[in-house]
Amino acid sequence: MLGRIPRKTKVRNNSEIVEAEASTQQTEDRNETLPSPSVAFEELPRWNSPKVNAYRTAATFWSFVIMGANDAAYGALIPYLEKYYHLSYTVISLVFLTPFAGYSSAALLNNAIHMKFGQRGIAFLGPLSHLIAYTVIALHPPYPVLIIIFALAGFGNGIEDGAWNAWIGNMANANEILGFLHGFYGLGAVIAPLAATTMVVNDRFPWYTFYYLM
Repeated sequence: MLGRIPRKTKVRNNSEIVEAEASTQQTEDRNETLPSPSVAFEELPRWNSPKVNAYRTAATFWSFVIMGANDAAYGALIPYLEKYYHLSYTVISLVFLTPFAGYSSAALLNNAIHMKFGQRGIAFLGPLSHLIAYTVIALHPPYPVLIIIFALAGFGNGIEDGAWNAWIGNMANANEILGFLHGFYGLGAVIAPLAATTMVVNDRFPWYTFYYLM
């Protein structure tokens, strides 16, 4: 009786070993049929790669110089607008409100314009809005026309601001490039008041002469 126990235990142990080996083999076979994991990432564009991006990035920097100059010139020209149109400071200060209205309309329409015309459409409409606005302002129109046309300049700022921030934000090292982008806005905002006041101080030139430069 005692001699049979080791044989039964040995058979049971062999069976467990066989089952374990079969389970391991099934697991290996199942793993062989699974696809290998794929860890692939799309390479982000850089400011200089492809090469055409270098020119595009420079164009966005220049557009932000214009945007900064546009926004900073209003305050410097307020006294001269007040004198030229013989209006109160309160009425003249509408030149601060209408660009904001244009910018707000750009925020509402930016996505639709981008989906309809793409980045090239933005690159065309933004500068065109500025060009039309500055041409009309340089002709020193009546004041109601002036405040309306300032809204067009604000609209041009808005669509370019949204588009170029989004474009550069999708680049490699976006934080650094965005820092340069907004630095050029600041550059324009510093230059414009200095240029405007230098041109029109002591009635050397009329206030609208600054927009010949723009």
